[in-house]
Amino acid sequence: MKLLVVSTLVGAATAAQCCLPGGVGCVDAADSCGDAETCCNTNGVPSTGNFICCAGRCVVTDPITNVQGCEDKSEYQVTWDYSKSGDMGPKKWKDTYPGCGKKMQSPINLKTGSAKSTKNSELPKLKVRPTPRSDDMTTWSVHNAGHRLELTPDKAAANWQDYKLTGGIMDNTYDLHSAVVHWKAEHEVNGNRQDAELQIMWHSAEDQAENQPWTVFGIMINEGSKEKDLDPLYDAAKLVQAYDAKTTMDLSLKRMLPKDYDEDYYYYRGSMTQPPCTEGIFWVLPRYMLKSSDDQIDDLKDMMDKNGDKMKNIYRNEQKLNARTVFKSFKPSSGSASFFG
Repeated sequence: MKLLVVSTLVGAATAAQCCLPGGVGCVDAADSCGDAETCCNTNGVPSTGNFICCAGRCVVTDPITNVQGCEDKSEYQVTWDYSKSGDMGPKKWKDTYPGCGKKMQSPINLKTGSAKSTKNSELPKLKVRPTPRSDDMTTWSVHNAGHRLELTPDKAAANWQDYKLTGGIMDNTYDLHSAVVHWKAEHEVNGNRQDAELQIMWHSAEDQAENQPWTVFGIMINEGSKEKDLDPLYDAAKLVQAYDAKTTMDLSLKRMLPKDYDEDYYYYRGSMTQPPCTEGIFWVLPRYMLKSSDDQIDDLKDMMDKNGDKMKNIYRNEQKLNARTVFKSFKPSSGSASFFG
């Protein structure tokens, strides 16, 4: 049976605004709107697709969780899956979610030899503050979402460090939001697809109005020797084999980051990799990978989807680069072979 994902329905109004056509006449509360109106964010700026007018109010479509708040409107109760053929697979997503057919989509096939350096050859380092340390544990909620493994930091826990991301080409500050794991990897590197990909999400309220509110680290995981530092992740995966199962784990952010992630990375502008495929995402792809053993990767593959089938190949295929450029943060003389080191 094919993997099936159903967008979750929510009943509460969100903190959006409802605007007249053209983005004028906003009101403070999302208490009324019509099908011909445009929903806006809290600054009164017309939305790029994250808000929709539904059942007389503005509701949000979250590009991370894929939550769509459209009760009483059956056309928004849409399913999608990762089947390589069929009506709801990635090749058909754009028929229901027009954003998935735009020109700046993710993932891509990263061709390291074609990546460009910046004019100054090197970018300022990425900075995560406080500096992640191996003994600074973060408590994460772990959820089998039926189409990926979702990790959400418990910001109310006593061990929460309130991590912030700055640097690189970013002007603003990004907050640690969540992480997800796909298997196999979504991004290809020189035509090769690794065994899994850990995507760490960072969000900036400052960049919301500029339509660049998300930065995502796409960290490749390669099958090799057992990685004890990631044992808590794979132990948690064993506890959420059933669809919608949840547990918690303690794992430091440091152990989730490959070496030199802050100075050796590729970057490009793209989208979220599942419907509604929201664009305006700043992707950071570190050159170095994390390692995991066959048994650890199998702990992911043993997880079940909504239909009781094992999840496998839960990734979107590479998208065309089109007119975009992939940049690298390091000097040209550094080469690119160490991406696989």
